[in-house]
Amino acid sequence: MAWMSAIFAFILYLIVHISIFRAFQPKERFRTLKTLFFSFLPVVFVGSALLPLALSESVLNIESFPFISGSTLEYLNAIGLSIFLFFGYCTFYSLVDRSVSVRVHTELTQIKNQPLTFKKLLAHYQPNQATERRFSHMIDRGYLEKRDDRFYLTQKGGVLATRVSALKKFLNLGIGG
Repeated sequence: MAWMSAIFAFILYLIVHISIFRAFQPKERFRTLKTLFFSFLPVVFVGSALLPLALSESVLNIESFPFISGSTLEYLNAIGLSIFLFFGYCTFYSLVDRSVSVRVHTELTQIKNQPLTFKKLLAHYQPNQATERRFSHMIDRGYLEKRDDRFYLTQKGGVLATRVSALKKFLNLGIGG
C-alpha cells in the first residue's frame, strides 16, 4: 500500500511544480524540478508510514526475502515508484522545454499555420538563442568553463563525455547531437 503514498506525493509534486512555474518562472527550471522532487521524498516516507501496510496484498512474496522486512520492501517499492515517475516526467518535461521539433511546431502554430520557407522559419526560431542557452546550462552545471571566449571541458564534463561516448558506441548511435 506504500505505493499509494508515491502516487499521492507525485500528484502533489505536479500541483506545486505547476504553481511555482506559473507564479515565478524560475530561471533554473530543471534544478527547481530536482529540488522539488527531493523535497517530496519525505512525503512518500511519511505517507507510507501512515498508510496501513497490507502485506498480505503485497505483490512481492515477502517470504522470499528473509533478510528484509515487509515494511522495508514496501518503502523501497514506494521510493522506486517515485523515482520512476520523476524520471518519466523529466523525459516529458525535456521534450516540451528543449525539443527543437516541438519549438518548430510551436512557431508554425503561432503564425496560424502559414507555410514558411526554411529561411523564414529560422528567422522565427532563432537557433543561436537555443545554443547559447544550452552552453550556459553546461557552464552552470560545471561541465564547461568559458575563458577568453573559448570553451574548455572540465573534469566533470570529461567524465560525462567519456561515459556517454562509451554508451553511444555500445548502442551504435554514432555522434548524434
